[in-house]
Amino acid sequence: MNFSLNNLKFEDVKAQIIDFLKSNSEYYATFDFEGSNLNYIVDAMAFVSMQMSYQVANVANNIFLDSTEIRKNAV
Repeated sequence: MNFSLNNLKFEDVKAQIIDFLKSNSEYYATFDFEGSNLNYIVDAMAFVSMQMSYQVANVANNIFLDSTEIRKNAV
């Protein structure tokens, strides 16, 4: 399964993580994620994924002189 970095909506990222867990594990295939404590772990994973993709996008924007937003990164 490919994760899309273009989806920065929390619900979309969370749904992708749950789909990944259900498709790759026999135990989680029938697991109810909505009513369990594992839901909090999936929420944390989705939040960290969103933060990481935001940071990677900022770094990528400041690598090239044409798209840099912070002057000291270009100097």
